[in-house]
Amino acid sequence: MTDRNRHPHLLVSVAAAALMAGAAGPAVTASPAASGHDAVSCRLCHAQPGSTSSAGAALIAQRCVGCHPGATSPGPAPTFHGRGRCLDCHGFHSPGTVATTAGTVALGDLEGVDRAHCLPCHDGKGSLVDLDEAHRAAGRLYHENAALLRGQAPSTPCLWCHSESRSTAWQAVPAADRLAFVEHASHPVGIDVRPGRGPVVRRMREIIDPRIPLPGGRIECISCHQLTAGTEDRLRPLAEPQGLCLGCHQLNQPSGGAALATAGVAGP
Repeated sequence: MTDRNRHPHLLVSVAAAALMAGAAGPAVTASPAASGHDAVSCRLCHAQPGSTSSAGAALIAQRCVGCHPGATSPGPAPTFHGRGRCLDCHGFHSPGTVATTAGTVALGDLEGVDRAHCLPCHDGKGSLVDLDEAHRAAGRLYHENAALLRGQAPSTPCLWCHSESRSTAWQAVPAADRLAFVEHASHPVGIDVRPGRGPVVRRMREIIDPRIPLPGGRIECISCHQLTAGTEDRLRPLAEPQGLCLGCHQLNQPSGGAALATAGVAGP
């Protein structure tokens, strides 16, 4: 049994880690290092033809970071480097792919993919062991069909499963009892958040709660939902009553000033 099989919560490695650098950042451009590997001597990893070096996986990993020093640093966002062995996810002879327990990721498929697609699971604020089985299956769809995410808004693949207004092949994969809703009856997604703007009764705050992610300055599914949270409906676990609503909206009486007198809603 490999280390990767002993750690089923490691659903993705370097491919998604590169995407997690920030919700609003540019799309990823993948560049597999096949030509660099072609120039490496077989003896770097193999003591003799057909056998693995007696130095073991740890020494091989040291040789990997000799050319890939970034693998030893967690960077600005959590990554899976430093956990397990390089060869658990990366194949020297197939540098264009990354093996994960949620499917194989082809690095070339990540070109043009907004890194915000990774944040529902990989925002560094929850543990992947808390993912339910349906979202683990959805993770496989994301990983193995990464090319389909090119040019798509972060909420679009969520709606491929959860919208009653769309019919897609993804709806049959995660679970038969998936939660689906009518998009027009829900909070809008994919729209710009404009601080200080809007009707008096639900005017946007001048300063939006920084705990609410807004990819590209827009409200998306991941603004309110964190799939690794153990909360009802996978909502972001903010302690304040109506914290998600009041993180963006300043709820006032139509006459202005006073807070709405609704149960459990704090004042603006």
